[in-house]
Amino acid sequence: MIVPITEENLMDAARVHAASWQSSHRGICSPGFAAAHTAERQAAYLRGELQAGKSLWLLLDPEPAGMVSLQGDLIENLYVLPEAQGRGCGTRLLRFAVSRCRRPRLWVLSSNQFAYDWYIRSGFIPTGKKKVLSDSLFERELVRKERAMYIETPRLLLRHFTMEDFPALWDILGDPETMAHVARYTQEEAREFLRTFCVERTPPGACAAVLRESGQLIGYLLCNQIDAPGIWELGWIFNRRFWRQGYAYEAAAALTDHLFRDQGAHKVVAETEDALRSLPLMEKLGLRREGVFRQHCRSQDGQWRDLFWYGLLREEYLAEPGRAPAE
Repeated sequence: MIVPITEENLMDAARVHAASWQSSHRGICSPGFAAAHTAERQAAYLRGELQAGKSLWLLLDPEPAGMVSLQGDLIENLYVLPEAQGRGCGTRLLRFAVSRCRRPRLWVLSSNQFAYDWYIRSGFIPTGKKKVLSDSLFERELVRKERAMYIETPRLLLRHFTMEDFPALWDILGDPETMAHVARYTQEEAREFLRTFCVERTPPGACAAVLRESGQLIGYLLCNQIDAPGIWELGWIFNRRFWRQGYAYEAAAALTDHLFRDQGAHKVVAETEDALRSLPLMEKLGLRREGVFRQHCRSQDGQWRDLFWYGLLREEYLAEPGRAPAE
């Protein structure tokens, strides 16, 4: 679990920061200087970071094991306790941070080759910028090679999933009424699906819809390139408490625009057996019916239902009245 760092858990974060900082700087600092970075001193530092407007996050695994801070697209203070390393804690923190940035960037010490190599394996590349700290020490700037999914709408933020999203995703996938027209998952199947399809897959096959004001995850959005390069399948499943409020259309419309304008999609497609709710939304998005597979799906109530297939071409989307041309 990754939780915000507040005054209540600040000392937990400070102990993580102090122990991790001392371990990572042992070879480049004098023993006395490293030992001076006590939990109390780091608590004052972290308090200053919070006051400066940065968001700080603590990883519980289940005890405090790591932390990271964010300011805009800048990722800082990614530390994991020495005894917690090798358990994927750093990867969880990095993916969490990346999911909250438009173009994630960070700085890494020239002496920390292990961290540098890990960031490169995680999809970062050097920008060439350096901060000289001494004659023999400098920091290198790295930036994420591919832009993270980060789309803002009036009420929502669309971003990549992380494993920390599982409880909110299970609220959706574990609800029988919500999944009436979709294959159901056990809790373990849902967790594995999140890990393999939404988090570890490159590129991810889906993204999350979260409320901008609260950060609450309320929707799952399928966004998967299929058949041939340039053809993307869309889908949406939203928490039932947020139905009939326009969230699915708001998210799907923004994602469709992103695919055509930013990803250069040739075609967007969608399928459904839900003629009551999904078909009107597909048509509102501008998708056109391309076919019906008669009595093709057996729904959760045992009835055979038609499967509707819809699609929208790039030129059709951009030709709609009032649509700004793609850059």
